[in-house]
Amino acid sequence: AESARLYDAAIAARADAEAATVRVSGILESLGDGFLAFDDSWRFGYVNGAAERLCG
Repeated sequence: AESARLYDAAIAARADAEAATVRVSGILESLGDGFLAFDDSWRFGYVNGAAERLCG
């Protein structure tokens, strides 16, 4: 019973994280300005549409 509860909690947490990602992506895509995010190795982690248009 406990493992089923933990599994359900993990599934719910993943769904919440995916929904948050969709919300944040929507906000970043609605910006008129370019937005770039980099990881710890300076690789692109996120580039919104405005930044793509600016950079080509």
